[in-house]
Amino acid sequence: MLKLAAQVPAPNLTAQAQEPNLTAQAHELNLTAQAQELKLTAKTQELKLLRADIAALIPHSGAMCLLDGVREWDGERIICISASHGAADHPLRVGATLPTLCGIEYAAQAMAVHGGLTALEGRRPRAGYLAALRDVRVSRARLDDIEGQLQIEAARLMGEGTTVIYQFKLTAQGQDILTGRATVVLDVGGA
Repeated sequence: MLKLAAQVPAPNLTAQAQEPNLTAQAHELNLTAQAQELKLTAKTQELKLLRADIAALIPHSGAMCLLDGVREWDGERIICISASHGAADHPLRVGATLPTLCGIEYAAQAMAVHGGLTALEGRRPRAGYLAALRDVRVSRARLDDIEGQLQIEAARLMGEGTTVIYQFKLTAQGQDILTGRATVVLDVGGA
C-alpha cells in the first residue's frame, strides 16, 4: 500500500495557484472577443444591405450604382445612404458640379432596390421606368459640395398592377435637399 501511494503524483500546488489566474485571463479574452463581435454586429446591423447587394438588385453597375447601402426597409419604405455625390468622377456631373436634380436618380435607384426587395420570393423583380414627377422641391443648387452622406428615403404611397407611386426625400445633415413624388411604370414583360 505504501508503494501505491508513492506512485500517485503529489498535487502541483503551483499549477493550482496559477489556475485561477489563467481562468481569469481566458475569461477576459472571451469578453474581449465578445465585445469585438458585438461591434462587428452593430456595424452590419447599421446597414441591412451593402453596395454589392444593391448592384445585384438594380440594372446599374460600376459608378452608376449610386447607393452605398440600405439602412432599413420594410414593405412600404426604404432608407438608403450614399457618399458618391462627392466623387470627382461621378458619372452624372455636369462640368465640375453635380446638380441637385441628379438626386432624382438616387431616389429612383432606392425605389428600384425597394421593388427588388419586396418582389414576391422566387420571382425576378420587374424593370421600372420613371414616368412622371410631381411636387419636386429643391433646396440647393448642387450635391457635390455637401459634406458627409446623403440619406435617400422612398415611401410607396400606392401601387397596383403596373404602376407604383413613391414619395421620395434626400437629406443631408438633417436638412431636406430634394423632395417629390414619382410615378413608376413596371415592365409587363417581367411579370
